[in-house]
Amino acid sequence: MTALATLKASWHGATTNPPDRSNLNDPNRRRYLKSFLLLRVLIGAIGIALPILTYLGTALLPGGHFGTVRGSLSSYYYSGMREFFTCALAITGVFLMTYKAFQRELENYLTLLAGFAIVLVAFFPTDRPSGTDVGPTALQDAFGETAVATVHFVSAIIFIAALAVISYCFGEREGKRAVRRGHRSPEFWKTLHHSCAGAIAVAGIFYAARKFGHLPCGSWINAHDLWLTEVVAVAAFATSWLFKGSEIAQL
Repeated sequence: MTALATLKASWHGATTNPPDRSNLNDPNRRRYLKSFLLLRVLIGAIGIALPILTYLGTALLPGGHFGTVRGSLSSYYYSGMREFFTCALAITGVFLMTYKAFQRELENYLTLLAGFAIVLVAFFPTDRPSGTDVGPTALQDAFGETAVATVHFVSAIIFIAALAVISYCFGEREGKRAVRRGHRSPEFWKTLHHSCAGAIAVAGIFYAARKFGHLPCGSWINAHDLWLTEVVAVAAFATSWLFKGSEIAQL
């Protein structure tokens, strides 16, 4: 089988192999499926909570104040919310790496890649904000702050790109369903997940245009373009996973 044929077969598997929903009268099977869907909901909830709680927590802790947003989500590593930030990313990464771990299909490879990438984002911090009195981490001392920040940035790009494709896969799978979910048609769910994938892609294009081109924006957006990109991407990813797990309400 050629590499192209293998990729096509993996893509086909990624969009046609949902969790087994047959014989849900079996309580053990139902419990397994509900646990699986609950994990999806929790990962989505963590994604929604990440930008909100890092901002509120930093504002409410001593020395913080409302009205100030840092230049990026990653810069909250150097705030009083460091533990929440790193734990949220690590939990998400471990889940993604073990999600469908024994299925050999495109979606599994993507979630494995995304999970590994976000763990690297958590433990290889971005550059320290200018004017900070926080000392370098052991990794920054060992490899240099620039090298560690490069690992962080590249891993974040891989993570965001993988999330966009995963959400697209969700949409393709939902569109192939033969029955409605609740009051919504398969086409509605397909459109929702594809919209989330599109939002992630647009956020990435926006940042690339700001980084490498000349996209005129207001001063606030100029100072917070990376934060906006990350928040939109994380919110879109979280929305996709929340709604993918929302089927638990019908079980």
